[in-house]
Amino acid sequence: MTPDDDARWMSWRELSQARRTSVHAAQVLARRHKWPRQKANDGTVRVLVPGAMSIPAAANEGEKSDLEQAAAFRAALESLSQAYAEARAMAQALAKQAQEEAQALRGRVEELESEKRARLERGLWERLRAAWRGDA
Repeated sequence: MTPDDDARWMSWRELSQARRTSVHAAQVLARRHKWPRQKANDGTVRVLVPGAMSIPAAANEGEKSDLEQAAAFRAALESLSQAYAEARAMAQALAKQAQEEAQALRGRVEELESEKRARLERGLWERLRAAWRGDA
């Protein structure tokens, strides 16, 4: 790389902040492009970054604007709200159906208990005679 007029020396942290990436991604970027590195007096490593590369990656790649992101978020929120309303209506319908079935089962249990009481109220000999005849 030949030094450009707009190239500047940046630390890994400065490069990662300027590009809105991690420090590791900034190091990989510098190695891939074989930018010159040097160790500063304070012990930090500095890289000679061309001016165009110090612009955030999102600006280079055309990241969605805040308005586009908000619109996408709003659409997703509407979709989730609609799905929630449908699920809630379904849950309420199922709860009502379960209550109706439970009430029907309670009625059947009462019928069976009253039949059992009626059989027990008959005397032992009467029950045996009915069983012998097959009238049980």
